[in-house]
Amino acid sequence: YTAGSHTVGLSGYYGRRKEKIPNITTVQDDPNLTYYLMSGMEAADGTTGGYKGFNREWVHHTIGATLAYGYKGSAFSSLTTAGINRGEEYVYETYKREPGRYYDYDYSLHSQNRLQQQGLLHQLDLQADYRQGYADEYRQQLQIENDPQTGYTSYSYETLITFKKRYQVRRFDFNLHYRLNFTCQQAVTGYVGLRADISTVRDKHLLPESHLKLTATDWQLESGKALLKDQRLWIDASAGYHHASRADLSLADASTDYAQQVLLPDMEYYRANYWQGRIAVTCQLPLTIKQTRTLWFVRAYGQYLKTNNNLDGRTVGLSFGIFN
Repeated sequence: YTAGSHTVGLSGYYGRRKEKIPNITTVQDDPNLTYYLMSGMEAADGTTGGYKGFNREWVHHTIGATLAYGYKGSAFSSLTTAGINRGEEYVYETYKREPGRYYDYDYSLHSQNRLQQQGLLHQLDLQADYRQGYADEYRQQLQIENDPQTGYTSYSYETLITFKKRYQVRRFDFNLHYRLNFTCQQAVTGYVGLRADISTVRDKHLLPESHLKLTATDWQLESGKALLKDQRLWIDASAGYHHASRADLSLADASTDYAQQVLLPDMEYYRANYWQGRIAVTCQLPLTIKQTRTLWFVRAYGQYLKTNNNLDGRTVGLSFGIFN
């Protein structure tokens, strides 16, 4: 609905995703090779030699709604959206056995703002997202029933115990992005900007309790410049700092293989503070194929990352593709 410079919109959606692994038999039967089914944190059941006739199916349902408000003036325009959705994932194995069920709730608040001035375009984007998820875990027993009249045998599973919210996930992300664009005849010829990100993660597994708590902040300065008048050759550079203010891991059983080989070694990465810099040169190539005009690009880039431990990194690459 639009009235003058104001617009209000409401949308709803439903999604269904299905994924199936039918009758898997692992190729490797090395007695030293272990396959794991993970149910949260260090809780992982290992099987030596793999699986024979393993079946698993996931069916995920999502329903949500988004409320949007837009304003468009002569120099200033903005779009603000608030959304919520709920997801539920069913997991089935042989004879419809359910090891558990996963639920998630997503909340979002986004704001995009633009201010046009003489030769300048101010861009301010704010984004906040919160996810809350949990998994119920079931203990089930196989029920076998024989029908003497038809001779048919039916198989089903009965749920004996339900661990409510045994595995819990919480994540919050906040992003602020400001960019000052320099324009000439409505075309952007360069920019400078600032980006700030805050993220927190809380994972918990109950009975017994294990948890992972992470908090990190990222700051980044960015700049770019068109090297040709037609804006087809760009150079972009950015520099930033990542600060891990919290990285705590508490395991009920730190002696498991998964804890020793994955979770505990990963903490070195979560606890790392680092500086990083990136520079890229992009060339835009407009092409017409079968009377369809497309805009291709070729980009050469390099990145350097310096940490407070031994996890430094260097990257040099070349990429090409199509602007969508």
